[in-house]
Amino acid sequence: MKKQSLKFPILLQYLSVIQFIVVLLICLKGNQSLNTIYFISILSLLVISILLFSKLTIIVTNDNIKYSFFPFSPFFKTIKKNEIKKAYIGNLNDFYSIIGWGIRYSKKYGIGYILDSEKVIYIELTTGKKILLSIKDENDFSLFLK
Repeated sequence: MKKQSLKFPILLQYLSVIQFIVVLLICLKGNQSLNTIYFISILSLLVISILLFSKLTIIVTNDNIKYSFFPFSPFFKTIKKNEIKKAYIGNLNDFYSIIGWGIRYSKKYGIGYILDSEKVIYIELTTGKKILLSIKDENDFSLFLK
């Protein structure tokens, strides 16, 4: 059993904190009402906490792949080996219509969970569902796909 965990890029996390501070200073200097400042603060802290605590966890065994994207899908979803119609490992740049971070959707590639990695695994199930997962170490998945 191999386990991988990915998070949002650290630069994005730092930028969100800096943005929060700048927006808060602008609101304070611009004599905004307290309700506006509270609203912006709560909304910004929510976004920052999502960026800081979101985590894609993938567990690879001989028989299946389990994945979870906390906090959006906190329970593991399982892909059994016999349910896979097609799967391959590639670079994120190969999937041009799904570039970005977070949960992405493309008609061509299905739903994607994209975080801080250039490598992805594309899985097409026998049911027609398509999934794209960011991965750190492609060796874990190469052994699974063989």
